[in-house]
Amino acid sequence: MDMEPTIAASTFLSAFKILTESGINAAELEKKAGLTRQNLENPDIRIPVTQWNRFLEMGQQWSNDPAFALHLGRKISHERMSLVGHIVFNSRTAGEGLRQYIRFVKLANEGDRVALEINDNEVAVVYTTEDPAYMSSLAMERNFSVAVTRLRRYTNVEISPVRVEFQHPAPSYIDEYEQVFRSPILFERVENRLVFHKSVLALKLGKRSAHLYSGLLQYAESLMGKLAGRRTITKKVRYWINKCLAEGDLDIEKVAARMNMTRQTLYRKLKKEGTSFKTLLDDTRKSLAKKYLAQNEYSITEIAFFLGFSETSSFNRAFNRWYDSNPSDFRK
Repeated sequence: MDMEPTIAASTFLSAFKILTESGINAAELEKKAGLTRQNLENPDIRIPVTQWNRFLEMGQQWSNDPAFALHLGRKISHERMSLVGHIVFNSRTAGEGLRQYIRFVKLANEGDRVALEINDNEVAVVYTTEDPAYMSSLAMERNFSVAVTRLRRYTNVEISPVRVEFQHPAPSYIDEYEQVFRSPILFERVENRLVFHKSVLALKLGKRSAHLYSGLLQYAESLMGKLAGRRTITKKVRYWINKCLAEGDLDIEKVAARMNMTRQTLYRKLKKEGTSFKTLLDDTRKSLAKKYLAQNEYSITEIAFFLGFSETSSFNRAFNRWYDSNPSDFRK
């Protein structure tokens, strides 16, 4: 069984509908996406995060719209929200809704990590992923666009963030960001952050159903219990790979020792979860390499060291295998 993190099918279905309504042939879309509309209508279906990220990239191409993900957030269906969306917008206030979103975010996207940071004047919704391999600039654009669009709708207030921060470099369609968020936009930041004035937490949500809210919470708790046991070993191995990469010569024996088990036991457990140490190490290096090169803060030699390569030439060969390009050309 594939233990990659998953997203709710309702997220996929919303994007699928918007693309077909724009004139894209549904049968062709199903074929290229590897999914059927019928499957997506099933509320119990979950889709791998990497498949969702690829779908956003394809949607950008099919729609011939560089800002496809931003526009996707603005066109999002309010009638067909996910379970998490219904919980958030049946809360009493925006602050309560944000806290419930953080509590149940794994039901929407298992790979996402979301935190709320509050100081005297500001509140920040901070997005990270459990592993760099699952980070997608298009997914972040869509997430932030949805958040602002729905906050405006359900508070009936034309909220503008204090600022919006993205980890990825500035794209060519900056004007589209400004139209969506109506606030300063910062790129190549350490984290993805949606920052509001603290007063947003007290805003009332106007279409609340207390009875529905109570039932949804119980159902969401039961689903969280079902998800809790998935991918346990894979998640721990990814954690230790990220933590130990710069030590050099990272191998399965070292990670197994950190996890207090033998190499054979770890190998067997990862195989049961549909993956391997080699795959997890390679995926992590691939994603971090792209991230470090895009930030343009480190030399290629330094990046090779951060990723645990003993020689820069080894990093160059691996990078060429991942992206069919050498690191210097990719950075240019």
